[in-house]
Amino acid sequence: MGRLRVLGAVLVVWGALSILVLGTSYEWVATDYSVARFAAATDRRAGNAVEGPVDRPMVIAGGAVLMVTGLWVGLLVPYVMNRNTRQMRRDAGLDDPDPPVAPPT
Repeated sequence: MGRLRVLGAVLVVWGALSILVLGTSYEWVATDYSVARFAAATDRRAGNAVEGPVDRPMVIAGGAVLMVTGLWVGLLVPYVMNRNTRQMRRDAGLDDPDPPVAPPT
C-alpha cells in the first residue's frame, strides 16, 4: 500500500507543479513536461503534436487530471484494498472480530 501512496503523491505533485509553473517565466517547462505532450509523443500517428494556442489549456487539464488520479491512487485504492482484505480474512475465520478479553489482574 505504501507504494501506491507514493505513486499517488508523485502524481499530485506533478499535476500541481505543472499548473503552478504556468504562472512563472518557466512556462516552457510546464508545456514540455505536460501529460498532453507525453501522450502526443507516444502516439504513433504522424503529425500529432500539442503546440500553439492549445498548450496552456491542455497543461491545466492534464494537471487537474494528474491530481485527481493521484488522489484516487494514493487514498481511495489503498483504502478499498485494505477494507476488502480485512473482510476476506474475517470471512475465512483468520481474524476474530471479537477477540476474548483477558480478565483484569
